[in-house]
Amino acid sequence: VSAPMPRLRVKFDTAGITGADTGCDRQEFSYRPSGSKDDATESLIDNVTKVNSHLRTGNTTTFADGTDTTAVTGLRFPGIDLVQGATILEAYVELTVLNSGSGATELTVEGENTGNALEFTSTLSNISDTSLRPRTVANGLISITEDSTAGEVVRSSDLSGIITEITGRGDWAPDQAINLFVSGGTNERRFGSYNSNP
Repeated sequence: VSAPMPRLRVKFDTAGITGADTGCDRQEFSYRPSGSKDDATESLIDNVTKVNSHLRTGNTTTFADGTDTTAVTGLRFPGIDLVQGATILEAYVELTVLNSGSGATELTVEGENTGNALEFTSTLSNISDTSLRPRTVANGLISITEDSTAGEVVRSSDLSGIITEITGRGDWAPDQAINLFVSGGTNERRFGSYNSNP
């Protein structure tokens, strides 16, 4: 079953920033993964990272033998056309439910605290290792309060703090990549990935 891949939407203001003349101070851009290594899920019992046709969150099973586990999902959005120091007015991520899911769940969203985030690989702990991929101080939530149906789009809380923290770094420049991580939760959800519908 195909489903739209993750989407990051950012509303921003470049007023007063030298060299950021875009003809309009306030704009909204939308970003998606651009390749199969731009999103992946890692099971937290064996730390295997998998690029797959879906992204998992909450209580799930390992890819190898179906053992119960929890998971963390990584989302990479390349080509973020934001100048350093832009005022982020609002930002949120949208995920599309791939299969129906039962029960409420609350997921945590964090960013990777680096100026140009790298693609995900099959290396063990490639997503969960915070020494490899340090987290932002700012975070957000995806709250799912009821059963989900296939094709439903869920939206995070405002992630402007995460985007501000990353694009305010000294090593940030336009057209670089931002990684977000989705973790926690209880009842499993599976969401569309790049490979669901490239």
